[in-house]
Amino acid sequence: MTKQLLQKTECVIRVYILDAFELASRDERSLSDPYVLVKVGDRTVGNPQDYKTDETSCGFYQYFELETVLPGPGILTIAVMDHDDFFSDELIGKTKIDLEDRFFSTKW
Repeated sequence: MTKQLLQKTECVIRVYILDAFELASRDERSLSDPYVLVKVGDRTVGNPQDYKTDETSCGFYQYFELETVLPGPGILTIAVMDHDDFFSDELIGKTKIDLEDRFFSTKW
C-alpha cells in the first residue's frame, strides 16, 4: 500500500449526469433554471449557458471528462446551480466524492 501511495498515477475521470429530481426552486416567481458543474482540483467543467428553463425535475444527459493525478487532488465535486440573468447564480445542491478513497480501496 505504501508503494501505491508514493507512485503518481494519471487518471481520467468520467462523469455521467443523467437525471435530477425535485430540485429546490431558487427563483422567486418561477422554478429553477438548473445546470451542472463538475470540479476536480482547480479544474471545473460545465456550461452555465446550457441550463434547463423553469424545471425542478429534468434530464441533463451530459458527459464530463477531467484529468487528475492520484494521489493528488482527489475530491470530485458535482454541483447543480441555478442560472440567473440579473444576479449571480445560486447553488441548488452539491455532492463530493473522494476519488483517492475509491482508487486505493481493494473493494473498488
